[in-house]
Amino acid sequence: MRVNLKVPFADKDQVRQMGAYWDPARKVWYVPDGTDASRFTQWIPGVKLSKKVRRVLRSPV
Repeated sequence: MRVNLKVPFADKDQVRQMGAYWDPARKVWYVPDGTDASRFTQWIPGVKLSKKVRRVLRSPV
């Protein structure tokens, strides 16, 4: 199932590298079928994360 994301412009390259796609018709980033959406938790609308968790997720690996 496709999962739409709410991605700030500054994060677009990161989500692209992780496997998300841009839908120009809907003007939204999304995770396609067959991709693990749990890696995109910080950009899924309605999911609340603490500041500490967001900081950890944004840090480079």
